[in-house]
Amino acid sequence: MFRFNLIIPSTSCATQTNSEDTEEKQTTSVSAMLASNVASDFKLIELDGGVSDSWELEWAGWDRGVVNPDFTFGIHHPKGDIMKACRSKDLPLLANKFKVGNIPDPIDLWVVQQWELGVTEKGSSGSALFDPNGRIIGALSGGSADCNGLIYNGNPDYYGRFDTSWDFGDTDDSRLSNWLDPINSGIETLDMISIEKPSGVPLIPKQKVDIYYQLTNNTLNIVNDSNKRIRYGIYNML
Repeated sequence: MFRFNLIIPSTSCATQTNSEDTEEKQTTSVSAMLASNVASDFKLIELDGGVSDSWELEWAGWDRGVVNPDFTFGIHHPKGDIMKACRSKDLPLLANKFKVGNIPDPIDLWVVQQWELGVTEKGSSGSALFDPNGRIIGALSGGSADCNGLIYNGNPDYYGRFDTSWDFGDTDDSRLSNWLDPINSGIETLDMISIEKPSGVPLIPKQKVDIYYQLTNNTLNIVNDSNKRIRYGIYNML
């Protein structure tokens, strides 16, 4: 069971002073993994536990292109700490089939060579890399950026690319496209929800579930294109 902490404020930041506890707890749990692949080291998780409108959350947009942005920034929780931010003023490098740490397969990624403000640490993995428009372009897969107290070591970070996550696989559970563009509109960018919601038209989810049996390898296939979780049981009729 995972617990997701959302916007837990702190009275201390960019110091070595311990963060104070707060009575404001915005947390949710219960989730399902929808998709993942090794080519960009990503996982897409759907929250089923619910969130409150009173939390006034901002849902990030994304860009599935491969144009180098002028600068990038990240939002993360280093070592499980409160939310932190970092910014690089340089263009990230585009790299293909790059070996990162203990990940078995080489991945397609953005290389952030150096942070000028803030820094990631161990425990920041999976956090988003944003372009100047506030759109997600990658997720932290590895790197050696760290700090000793408030001193940054100057090392790079590696982010699995969103464009690879988008359509690398050929099944729903290996790519983002089926979930983030279920009507196959060809959309290439999406802004944060506060920008999209006033004038945007919500995507219409698919409502199709296919079940078929393959005699060649005695396999029962269930393909869920409804964008909803389904429950099913298999019974021995004998």
